[in-house]
Amino acid sequence: MSRTYSVFAERRINGVWTLIGDPSDSPCYDCPRPPDALWISSHSELITILCGHQVICCDVDNTGVETIAPPRGLPDDLSPVLRAWAELEIRERLAHNPSWLLAREILDFDWHTPKILYRGYVMAEMARHFDPDPETPFPEEAWGGWYDAVPNPHALERRLQIPGNREEDFVYIWPRPGTVEVHWCESHYQAVGHLDEFFAELRELGPTDTVRLVFWIDD
Repeated sequence: MSRTYSVFAERRINGVWTLIGDPSDSPCYDCPRPPDALWISSHSELITILCGHQVICCDVDNTGVETIAPPRGLPDDLSPVLRAWAELEIRERLAHNPSWLLAREILDFDWHTPKILYRGYVMAEMARHFDPDPETPFPEEAWGGWYDAVPNPHALERRLQIPGNREEDFVYIWPRPGTVEVHWCESHYQAVGHLDEFFAELRELGPTDTVRLVFWIDD
């Protein structure tokens, strides 16, 4: 099941961590005013790498995913506004698995070395595009630069009904008649995708040792 997570940013100013952004209007009279989240996302691939909570790319078997740090809980020196909101969310069981990372830890992580080994099944005619060495990249040129991973027969049936979809374009998580098992390797950057804007936003927040992200899983 897809989950969302809320991410907030803090900056250390004169030794004190301060929330970046102002609290928004509270939805109820006696609740703390909720702070503005940097973003709210359901991107399981990214949260897996940040804190290892979910399984990355659950529609294709894979190994080798690394985590920057397991969940650390809330920082002891969390800014007061963010602590009030976080503790309310956790107490009401609306959030769990809080953690935090310095911007430097995120940016210094090895995003680009291919380390994640994938296993899938493709039609026999497409298997010839894969190198026998499992640590080689996915042959994107044979798929026109992208591929479809099919998690279950119902998804396959829906996709086949869309004009232009070809069964040869699919990568299956289970063997099917006419398919061959194949392997390939990707970097964490490739697994998540579209990270340049995220990295740029982190750098714009300030010196990477004085900026941190605080986040938790939403229920």
